[in-house]
Amino acid sequence: MTLIRFDDVSIAYGDHPLLDKACLQLEPGERVCLIGRNGAGKSTLLKAASDTIQPDDGHIWRKPGLKVGMLNQDLPVADSKRVYDVVASGLETVGQLLADWHELSMNIQTDADMKKLERVQSQLEAMDGWALQQRVEQTIQKL
Repeated sequence: MTLIRFDDVSIAYGDHPLLDKACLQLEPGERVCLIGRNGAGKSTLLKAASDTIQPDDGHIWRKPGLKVGMLNQDLPVADSKRVYDVVASGLETVGQLLADWHELSMNIQTDADMKKLERVQSQLEAMDGWALQQRVEQTIQKL
């Protein structure tokens, strides 16, 4: 079953078209590589796929329940974030919970810390976060 499909999708910024009646269909297990010069529309295509921006024309269909995660092409500020936290940030709420769980689990000092960890763990279990944790770890290994 198709994961995502672009049907005659057009997106322009001002009078500069980035996608002009683009058609694309991705199936489970397929891998995609976007190559192009700066300003060709690679990031625009990804933003449209992740529902961050809407097309000016055409239609984008996503499999019900499909989540498209995307890391910004700009490097994150080199602060105290771990690689795990940056990769998990692509998973929005679940990613933040996973990052919180990892941080809390390494710094338990009080009963209050343990209760916080239990609360975060319960939320993760309710959102099937542990399955997504495996995906984060696999992504890091592939990097």
